Amino acid sequence: MGVKHASLYAELRAVAERWRVRWIVVDATGVGAGLSSFLAAAFPFRVIPFTFTQASKSQLGWDFTALLDTGRWKEFDPASAPPEQAALQSAFFEQLTYCQFEILPGPSRTIRWGVPDGARQPISGEVLHDDLLFSAALSTQLDEQDWKVAGQPALVRRPDPLKELDHVF
Repeated sequence: MGVKHASLYAELRAVAERWRVRWIVVDATGVGAGLSSFLAAAFPFRVIPFTFTQASKSQLGWDFTALLDTGRWKEFDPASAPPEQAALQSAFFEQLTYCQFEILPGPSRTIRWGVPDGARQPISGEVLHDDLLFSAALSTQLDEQDWKVAGQPALVRRPDPLKELDHVF
């Protein structure tokens, strides 16, 4: 929070180029629309803009719940992370802890979810956010993408690491 979009764009572009990412999912709501369009210009056909509405946020919640319930989302223990990552990981777990989920009445089964506005961290009194939570949930948008590359097999083949052990035993 509080990072200028020009700086954020430069950092995101550098990371995307360094890692040669296939897809970039970006919040294109409100002021995020500008950043989304700059990224889309830099990475044609690789940016997936997501605009938050009540309906899209609800579907995102259902999709993220499915990702969690099927065991496809994995997290590492913050205690085993380097200090700079441990703080971010702990903040993510805190956002998960304070997230609330409510199914609204009606046939559409719309859900309202996230860290409630104004929620505060009990010890420090700082306002809690849910940006890390929603960033994680946006990964569900990758399920809808075609991951095949023309001329390449869909399965990445790697050497069997156990073959090295065959001659030892």
